[in-house]
Amino acid sequence: MQKKDKVWNESGGRCYSCTSPSTSQTNPLSFWWTIHPDLKVLLLCDRCAKKLDLVEENLIEIDSRSRRIKAEVRDKVWKRDGGLCVNCGSNERLEFDHIIPHSKGGSNTVRNIQLLCEICNRRKSDNIQ
Repeated sequence: MQKKDKVWNESGGRCYSCTSPSTSQTNPLSFWWTIHPDLKVLLLCDRCAKKLDLVEENLIEIDSRSRRIKAEVRDKVWKRDGGLCVNCGSNERLEFDHIIPHSKGGSNTVRNIQLLCEICNRRKSDNIQ
């Protein structure tokens, strides 16, 4: 089981800080790596991530539940992932994938979007990876 799956299962799909559910339309959840006091992955809603000063204002889209990913976010994800599928390394038929699926409350942020080739994205389906 991957770390993010474990965090999702342990939290029941709820924010670590305020326990807001992943189905919240106005306050989506994202995975956050934190260092202090220990290195760990937390599932946080946008509101709590902002309170904990984890959010870079220009990278997060808090006000929209649209499935459409902003061009700025797509550009940053493309550069971060090097134009390759993060799963298999392919550079063909790439798609922008929600790590926490949109249907489970995932946001359209750089932290929650990754590049996957069509095959890997279909294999992943609506799961969290």
